[in-house]
Amino acid sequence: MSNRQWVIMTGAEAWTVWSVNGADLQAVDRIELREGVDQTAAIIEALQQRDYNGEPVALALESAACVCAGIDTTDLPRRGAKQAMTYRFEEKLPLAAEQVVADFVVAEDRAMGVCVVSEKWQGVIEALKAADIAVELIAPAAMLALQEMSIEAEHDAVLLAEGRRIDLFVIEGGRPLRWHALGTDDDELAAHLNMCGGAEGTKLRLALCGADTMELARRVQAIEGVELVEGDHTPVDEAAARMADRALMGKDSAWVNLCREQLAAANPIGQLDAAVKMAIAAVLVLWVCTMGAMAWRSHQYQQMITQSESQQAEIYRGLYDKTPPLNVKSRLLSEHRSLAGVRQGGESTLPVTESVLPLLHRTLKALPPDQRFAITQLTLDDDEITLVGLAPSHTGAEALATAIGRGTGWRIEPPRTQRLTTGEINFTLRGSRSPVPRNPGTPGNPGGSIAPGSPIPGSEAQASRGNP
Repeated sequence: MSNRQWVIMTGAEAWTVWSVNGADLQAVDRIELREGVDQTAAIIEALQQRDYNGEPVALALESAACVCAGIDTTDLPRRGAKQAMTYRFEEKLPLAAEQVVADFVVAEDRAMGVCVVSEKWQGVIEALKAADIAVELIAPAAMLALQEMSIEAEHDAVLLAEGRRIDLFVIEGGRPLRWHALGTDDDELAAHLNMCGGAEGTKLRLALCGADTMELARRVQAIEGVELVEGDHTPVDEAAARMADRALMGKDSAWVNLCREQLAAANPIGQLDAAVKMAIAAVLVLWVCTMGAMAWRSHQYQQMITQSESQQAEIYRGLYDKTPPLNVKSRLLSEHRSLAGVRQGGESTLPVTESVLPLLHRTLKALPPDQRFAITQLTLDDDEITLVGLAPSHTGAEALATAIGRGTGWRIEPPRTQRLTTGEINFTLRGSRSPVPRNPGTPGNPGGSIAPGSPIPGSEAQASRGNP
């Protein structure tokens, strides 16, 4: 799917299809309103001829199709405020709330409701849905254009002019809170501008926006109490298409979106906020990365299996040079039993390596709780243990060695000790799970234990026993 978006602008004389692709914006089709012609079918045909491929579509409505009114929101409940605004808006409409689809522009304690008669547009939306055209935004074209244009804080009102169409917006807090679609009559224009009025004793600061406003400016200048200020001269339809494109891309939210309830979008995900879409994308990326990591780990395990089988085959070939390597594991197991002196009818299991965790648990549990000591290094495997640490005295190091050797299965050699300049004793304990071979020893040191005062291998310090 491309990055192109589509905007369908309705009008009293023609409907226009706009194509927006980044900076590329153009009106690609104009379909005149003619009696007996299905306008929606013509729009669908035009999009299909333009290679429409499921891209998001916005429906920008002409001002005459919309109804608006201002409401007070000061005493509305926080919970269910949207529904409460709808019922308050209904009081100012000639229709029931169930007959319209409405949305609201809210600013402080006031709001402007905008609605369309759902029956009039429901058939259009359903026909577009049936053609797999995803309408994700429905909004008045004039309001989309106003949102795209620059509105300064000092503007009291804005006049949008496009050909014979004139829309007057009263601005509060940078948002429109009143909207009037005007004709070309000068008296009507003057009456609405006088109703808007500025603050007491000041003129109404009015911005003229649109591509060609010279004639409108001349008419406004003849009205008392109005001060013209510089406005945005972007063509109204172009500004509306730009804003619709940004809303469809998730870069901004339109002030009003009537794509809800009876006019809901074909794709509900299209109505989700950009943040939710990004969250869904992040979850998908995480899933893909997880699956990739698992596949890679599986590949590594398979390589390890293949490598082990290759090593078995090499050992087999070393034992049986000319024999084809059949049932390698059984033959190697038999060879292992022979070397270990196990009878042919004995248990045929390979040696099991015990986990070091039970050994570590037994060793730590044997440490005397009433002794002061610090272990700075502990090395542990199936057959050997090495502890390096600090004790307050030589006697404390010997007591620690005795405690570890009791009930743990370790045969601990006499500790090697060294007095540090701080007064503490640095000790090294080594042990094994098989009987410790005794050195021939010396006359003064039978059994190969380290005599008091003898040098510790690998250290210039002297080993000693007894109290420091």
